Amino acid sequence: MSFRLPLASTAAALAALGALAAPAQAQETGATASEARKANVTPVVMTPQSVNAAAAFTCSTYSGNFLPDSNSPFGVIYWSNGTEECFGIAPSGTIWHSWPNSGGWKEMPHNGRGVYVYAGYDYPGYGKAIEVMSSTGKFWCSFLDYETNTWGGWYENGSGAC
Repeated sequence: MSFRLPLASTAAALAALGALAAPAQAQETGATASEARKANVTPVVMTPQSVNAAAAFTCSTYSGNFLPDSNSPFGVIYWSNGTEECFGIAPSGTIWHSWPNSGGWKEMPHNGRGVYVYAGYDYPGYGKAIEVMSSTGKFWCSFLDYETNTWGGWYENGSGAC
């Protein structure tokens, strides 16, 4: 289960931002308990935010500039452990995130690119994942493993939860 945002104006966002590259070649995170995680996924609430132009968005007192889109150039995810984390797509297509006491917006590792923050997935005891849509209309995921506290490489998601 997951919470997914509506895709009403995704085509317009893709047309306007078609020059952005998709993430680097898909790289599996190497997680060995993938199916176990998917069986235990907890839906998270993602609150889309909207802007009229590339504009500043503030999360946990940190401000950053994000794409103009009526869908979801950035969103707030409330994880099951009670923390909130914001994800955003910069005008360059890079993916950023911020959380309380992070010291500011941090670029997601592994050179991901997107036009749309699509969903967040919570896997209690294992980790969490973020899914974005690229300018090609494909969906890409990155998984944070709680054991190593590291984000894995971006990998293409064909269907279902990351």
